[in-house]
Amino acid sequence: MQKVKMTVLGLCVLGLIGFSSEAFAGGGAPLVTTSAVSNIQALTATGNGNITDLDGENVTAYGVCWNTTGSPTISDSKTNEGAASATGPFTTEMSGLSANTTYYVRAYATNTSGTGYGDEVSFTTLALLPTVTTTSAVLNGSTEFDAGGTVASEGMSVVTARGVCWNTTGSPTINDSKTTDGTGTGAFTSSVTGLTKGVTYYYRAYAT
Repeated sequence: MQKVKMTVLGLCVLGLIGFSSEAFAGGGAPLVTTSAVSNIQALTATGNGNITDLDGENVTAYGVCWNTTGSPTISDSKTNEGAASATGPFTTEMSGLSANTTYYVRAYATNTSGTGYGDEVSFTTLALLPTVTTTSAVLNGSTEFDAGGTVASEGMSVVTARGVCWNTTGSPTINDSKTTDGTGTGAFTSSVTGLTKGVTYYYRAYAT
């Protein structure tokens, strides 16, 4: 009997499953930029930023965050201006700062997907100056008067000079004529002499 050898070839049919992709809005943190800090004082400053893209979700919190070491996050000091449903620039008031200190700042915005940060900027707060008030002048004839003031606080360092400065144009400074009447805090009186009769003078107390 003749034997017939058969080889069975298995046939594999591959089914191709087709699908189409669709772009879905949302799913990411907002996009934010940081602008330079403005209105810098000894203990306060104004932070500035811009929410440029909501990424399909409303913002639940935004503002600026800061620290003294760099790369600040919302775990550091921050402002919170609340929710936002539109893009655009914003300002926010930073408080509780220390005088004569360098801070690093980033704008931020948060949604349900996360927090986006702007680039880092830095600024240095002003030194804390003495607090001084001016008393009313008492005329002593036509060419001299007594005036003074009170140094309520010294600021960041000891007051080494205090007195009264004056000129004939307004907003006098210690670069104009001045007296020197002691140091430190407290009240003082200065005698201003050698004035010209009939001329209007502007004066104020100072402390340095």
